[in-house]
Amino acid sequence: MTESIGNGISTHTKALGKQLTECMRLCQSIEQQINAELENPAYEPYQRVFNRFKCNPLLRATLIGGIYPFEKFLDKDNRRIVRYVYGENNKRTKRDRSEASFKLSCGMGKVLHQSGGITEWKAGGSKIIRTQLWLYTKSIIVMGRFPRGTPKTLYKDLRQKYQSKNQPWLNSKLIEATAQETDTTNEIASLRLHFEFNDQKKGDRRVSATSGRFTRMLYKALLKEFGS
Repeated sequence: MTESIGNGISTHTKALGKQLTECMRLCQSIEQQINAELENPAYEPYQRVFNRFKCNPLLRATLIGGIYPFEKFLDKDNRRIVRYVYGENNKRTKRDRSEASFKLSCGMGKVLHQSGGITEWKAGGSKIIRTQLWLYTKSIIVMGRFPRGTPKTLYKDLRQKYQSKNQPWLNSKLIEATAQETDTTNEIASLRLHFEFNDQKKGDRRVSATSGRFTRMLYKALLKEFGS
């Protein structure tokens, strides 16, 4: 035959197709290397925590790249670093410096930024990890909070049943019931409750708020593994 689908493809098009194929092969190779690295026994305590949050491999690898070893956030006795500061009216307030450093490493901290005559607090730390945390929250927590067959009034009905008014994402009985109804872990159920009822913020800011909550829960879980 003198005519076919393949006839007429230019040399430039063929070169682009070859580049695309090579990129796919490179991505597959990198993914295999990441999965192999995650099998390192040194990461087992981290994996136990990640399993409870159902983190995907990319998020696990990205987090480990920023927070390993977790002991770097603790003092020499593997205890969290706590400082007391005095604010307005000479009021004494406790600050968990370990948590602040951890959140900054995850891209969820705040840094004081000055430009010209304007001084303001902005997101600081790893933008790569912050992006992965946002994507995790958007897909697993937000989009996944209503599994197939789940009524849209589930969270509202459960909250009313367990008479949870303030911060329902901290109500242990409500969390357990939500986890059972949506066939997930208590950690994910708590985060889904946080997104569902922490509705002061809208859109992406609401997702970011739940990402911040996830980071704090992750810190607390790792603290139980490594510190005191």
